[in-house]
Amino acid sequence: MGLRTDAPAEARAAHQSAREDSDLTPFRLSQNLLSGVFYAPLRGHRAFPTAVAQTEGPQWRAAYFCLGPVAVVLMAEKQAFQYAVGMFAHIQIGVRDLKAMAAFYDAVLSELGLLRDTDLGHVGPAGVIWRLHGSRWPQFVINLPFDGKPSTTANGSQVSFLCASRSAVDAAWSAAISQSALDLGAPGVRTRYAADFYAAYCSDPEGNKLCFVYTDPKP
Repeated sequence: MGLRTDAPAEARAAHQSAREDSDLTPFRLSQNLLSGVFYAPLRGHRAFPTAVAQTEGPQWRAAYFCLGPVAVVLMAEKQAFQYAVGMFAHIQIGVRDLKAMAAFYDAVLSELGLLRDTDLGHVGPAGVIWRLHGSRWPQFVINLPFDGKPSTTANGSQVSFLCASRSAVDAAWSAAISQSALDLGAPGVRTRYAADFYAAYCSDPEGNKLCFVYTDPKP
């Protein structure tokens, strides 16, 4: 992804600097408070944000980048300029059949308390959104790719949902399997990651890899 030709000069300079700086660390967020230019380059990736966006109203700005097939957004309130670097406003995946995939995620994410906030008869540019009741962020989003091409998946990419209990892991995974997800690992403790890492894996009907995980609620 290249920088838009109509991007501000500061954005173009930041984009070029990001390409040339081999010491950039993951999720380092740079900001220019006067121009409102933000970028978050990832080591080893050539896909960078296109520019500042103000699609959610005058108080909201965002920087976009791509990690494999997953679109990631770092967001900030315009007035506060407060960031939790590395934390997500939302995760978005591209899909081919929006209604079918919405039905799949309705069944799965309801087990985690995530509710769809989008009327499928009126899907706007932001796509189909799920979130916790009463919370604006974070969000899980599916949408048709903006470039009009078919969506793709990538080996090594995964969306992981943090669950409130082991039983929630079991329920979400079982719901996914019942909705034609491919079983990539039944619920159980994965000691390779941590002694309390209880997780289950699958891929959705279009091949996006998912994980449902619970760990003990302690630092």
